[in-house]
Parts: sequence; C-alpha cells; structure tokens
Amino acid sequence: MAGPPAGWYEDPERRGSNRWWDGAAWTDHRQAAAGAEPNRPPADSNHPQSEATLTAHAESTKCPVCHESTAIQRMSAAIDSGFSSSAGSAVTLTTRGDLATTDFSSSSATVLSARIAPPPRPAFPFRQLFIFFWLLGSALAGLWYAGNFGGSGGFSFVVGAIIGAFVMWIPALVLTFITRAVQSGSYAEKQAVWDRRANELRSAYYCARDDVVFSGDYSATPEAFRAMVFSR
Repeated sequence: MAGPPAGWYEDPERRGSNRWWDGAAWTDHRQAAAGAEPNRPPADSNHPQSEATLTAHAESTKCPVCHESTAIQRMSAAIDSGFSSSAGSAVTLTTRGDLATTDFSSSSATVLSARIAPPPRPAFPFRQLFIFFWLLGSALAGLWYAGNFGGSGGFSFVVGAIIGAFVMWIPALVLTFITRAVQSGSYAEKQAVWDRRANELRSAYYCARDDVVFSGDYSATPEAFRAMVFSR
C-alpha cells in the first residue's frame, strides 16, 4: 500500500518537531512543529520528491519577469529528462555474404540541458598522476643509466628509459596511492561543495517564455545562473 505524499509530518522519534517524509522514507531533515511548512521541502534535501509535489511547487511559483506560472519548469526535471542514451546491436550482411553483429550507442541532450549542465564533479586524477610519475621515473632512470654506463649518448638514455619503464610503474603506482590518500580529505570537501551547488541548481526554476532561470531574488539566463552558482 502506498504511503503518504512527501511533506512535513510529526516526527515519530522527537516530540514537538516535524520531520520530512520524501514519499518513501523518513529523511534526516527536521524542524520545529510551529514553523513547519507542509508544502515546502527542505532546501538541501537530497532525496527525490514525488512528481505531484514538484508540479505543485511549479504551479505556485511565478516568473520574476513575466509574473506567470504557465511556462515554469523545475530545473531538476529539465536536467534529468534532458539527457537520453541508447545502445544495442544490429545484424548486418558483409560483402562476402557473412553475418556480422555491430554494436551501436548514441546519446543526446536537449538545448536547455546542455546550457545548464553543471561542470564535472571534482575527482582525484588517478590515471593522469600515475602516468606523470611513471614517465618522470622512466626519464630519471634513463639519465641515471646514461650517466653511469653510457656517457652522454642519446642511445644510452633511451635504453635506460625503456628499462626504467618496466620497473618504475610500481613506484609510480605507490606514489599515486599515497598522494590520493593524502589529498582524500581535500577532494571530499570539494565534492561536498559541488553537491551543494548542484542541488542549488536543481532546485531553481526555469521560465521557457522568458528563457530565465530564477531562485529567490536572483534570475538570469541559464548560462549566467550556472556560472553564478558554481563560482561562489
């Protein structure tokens, strides 16, 4: 049996407070019962809301430019529905008369989704850093080999670098893991900031009539709004 719609309800664990129910489960968002707004979800909620709740918000929100709500769309809906992808395989007949299987994939994005898409989420550049350490180690090995066994000849450097390439990938991998462990806290903080900004972007509204994204007292074109959110 379906549960109640998303909204603020009396907290079953704390008397005198309300807790946000996302339509499927209790979230961690609480507020005093006296200040509860049944139809307004928490601003930083990461839980999906029911389509009926989002529609109700859009219908009650007006564009700051045209002051109408008929062309309002929640940015989360625009972002989620704006990207699509497909994949499959097809059987083809070759010129020799043989059957062959061809895999294919495609992806597309609406114009609005492409304009409002957030920048990539920060992630530790493990592969790039490993390659850097590996190439640096190979070059140092080539210099060491040329200086100790072959003089200053270029051929000796190449031989040493090739030998180093077979050996230095292990130290390079170790250094990369150590660097990632040292910087894990920094990247976790960057990702948390990115998540908050992405959620702010998703919680905004878009008016198709005026081509404007707005939240609170701020409104701008999709590109300017995205730049504002992620430049804070």
